[in-house]
Amino acid sequence: MTLDYSGQLQKQGRRGFIFVLLCAFSAIFVYLRLWVHVRLIRTFAKLSTKIWSLDAYDVSWPWSRRADSSISESSGVDADPEEPLPQVEKFLKRAKVTRTWVYPESPRQTHWLPLSNLDRVVNATFSSLILYFDARTMKEWKATTIANERSGSGSGSGGGGEAKKVAGMLKEANSMKERGGGDVAGILKSSLAKVLNEFYPLAGRLALREDGLGDLLCNNEGALFLEVDVDHELKAFGELRPTPALSGLNSSFTRSLIGGKPPYTPDQLTPMPVCIIQLTRFKCGSIALGVNWHHTVADGFSGCHFVESWAEVARGKPISLKPVHTRSLLTPRTPLDPSLVNQEGYSTKSLPRDLQAPGAGFQPAVTAVKGISGAKVEALKRTVLDEGKAHPQYLMGDGEKPFSSAECLSAFLWRAFARARYRDIGQQSQGRQTRFFMFVDGRSRLRMPQGYFGNVVCSACAVTTEDKLHREPLIYGAQLIRKAVNGVSGEYFRSLIDWVELHGLDGSTKSEHVNSMGHDVAATFWNRFPIYHMDFGWGEPSFAGRNSPPRDLIDAFAMMPSSNRTGKGDMVALLNLHEDRLERIQADRDFSSQFESCEQLNMYRPF
Repeated sequence: MTLDYSGQLQKQGRRGFIFVLLCAFSAIFVYLRLWVHVRLIRTFAKLSTKIWSLDAYDVSWPWSRRADSSISESSGVDADPEEPLPQVEKFLKRAKVTRTWVYPESPRQTHWLPLSNLDRVVNATFSSLILYFDARTMKEWKATTIANERSGSGSGSGGGGEAKKVAGMLKEANSMKERGGGDVAGILKSSLAKVLNEFYPLAGRLALREDGLGDLLCNNEGALFLEVDVDHELKAFGELRPTPALSGLNSSFTRSLIGGKPPYTPDQLTPMPVCIIQLTRFKCGSIALGVNWHHTVADGFSGCHFVESWAEVARGKPISLKPVHTRSLLTPRTPLDPSLVNQEGYSTKSLPRDLQAPGAGFQPAVTAVKGISGAKVEALKRTVLDEGKAHPQYLMGDGEKPFSSAECLSAFLWRAFARARYRDIGQQSQGRQTRFFMFVDGRSRLRMPQGYFGNVVCSACAVTTEDKLHREPLIYGAQLIRKAVNGVSGEYFRSLIDWVELHGLDGSTKSEHVNSMGHDVAATFWNRFPIYHMDFGWGEPSFAGRNSPPRDLIDAFAMMPSSNRTGKGDMVALLNLHEDRLERIQADRDFSSQFESCEQLNMYRPF
């Protein structure tokens, strides 16, 4: 008998190959099952964190409750994973986050604080402020703290002004343990608990009453305080500028409380927090403090009043201006008289559905930061004054009364924005209407108490056509804006309060700039707000400004003060434009002759 060894070897080889193949398929199958189980466990863990984290207490702060502790999940915008993330959001994607509810140190009895009609007529969104404190400032503060701890005394040696300065710094640092444990987050949270005693509406909730009307419930539920640790230096983020990703409004946790996007309004199940704060710590030692308050509760003046008072308390000082919460000062009249409110400024109309989607018919909106020197502002005012001499018909009986910086800058930017809408200025159609909305503070007009806390603003509206705005001298736009602002008297504010009462309190009555379709401009001036005086104990901010995300459908700008180290009258402009319009306005020689980058104007402190 002859044995066929070669055939047997072939059979054994085939069997071995099949065995290896089966093992490979089994391993892949086991891996896929494990992967699915891990994903399910992670998803369940995230849901459990959201649901149960509000019941976990932070024992280190008797006046606060930990909402979520040391979460290393995404802290930035929840973006589509298929789309590339911007630089900032990439850095924030895996940042460590801690969330805490901070309550008033001395809670008040729960009560409703009825909103005024001026509260109800503003856009239901969050107003945002961001303050950057550079690493050098923070290191000097920490060094002072360490020196004080080692010396055990608030006094310094030697004489002269420098010795007094050092002694003052040491004395300031000596009280830090009483104000929050000696660290940045501790000082901010403990002083926030104290300042919420006075600004207690910010510890409340926007909620629906039994009749379905939204109102402010002062229930001591607290402000949300987020701490984010980023494993990158601040300079990796680029230039200092408004950064909505650092506001704290974009995380999935915050969105679960306030909703995905404006309008931010409460429903029957989820009363809405009205104060959200984020402290971002960078690897280099710099920090950013984002403060957000619901616009329905406070306007820019009142919001900055709160932050400035918070900074005073953090430094161990008393609040220099106590808030006044008597919103009944703005009740409607009897009988109602809404006759001064025309349909050019306020309306109950809603935006057409085909334009409600962000960017519908437009490129996405972006924010640009530009600076203008005080010298150029003064030159612009002189130009308008000279035009008034050549065109006396535009002086409105004011004689030669100089136009203000706000009037001249507004006219200049209104015209520049109108030009930027077209690739060729000749494309401007004859008679296409454009409106300019200027937000006006009514505190002096209504003789309100100095510390009134709430909304006392409305929008003045100037109207013309784009071709005429381009053709006429700059004083033409300036006088239209002056006329519109002058028309907003105390009586106009009272008429607006009556108009809202007559047309409905359900949020349908709004400034028409909210429903713009791309040919209007909205302006707000924060250049007199003390945003560079907000010193929490470690010095003034290197950069401060509004921190609102870009808004589609309307062109807008906000004027900010510049850093205190620059020339008198210098201002920073935050431009809200669609991408193609921004490219054209930056290429506009008339615009670039006035506005430059903030670096060129030396408006930023080094960080």
